[in-house]
Amino acid sequence: MVVFGGGTPNFYGTDSRMAQEKDWMENEVKNTKNALEYKSGASPYSRVKIPYEKLEKEGTLKKASEDNKRLRVKGGQHVVKEAGKKMTKDEVDRAGERGDSD
Repeated sequence: MVVFGGGTPNFYGTDSRMAQEKDWMENEVKNTKNALEYKSGASPYSRVKIPYEKLEKEGTLKKASEDNKRLRVKGGQHVVKEAGKKMTKDEVDRAGERGDSD
């Protein structure tokens, strides 16, 4: 559908929008002051613990057996070993000897 005339509505510069932005900014300043007092909020560097038991009850995940874990590790090692055998000399030089990418 093509609409002629009217143009784009003016979402900026209106009094209500300016008032909302001012309220938002004042609230953010207040929230920052509260966070700096360490009374509320959480550090973005805090440790997050995955709720394994809850996720298992919901059916989102299933705990792997020791045999399954061992087989997955061996399978991963096999895949890496086979991929390493197929690498060209240029790819090995680029990858580095210790896994670094310098």
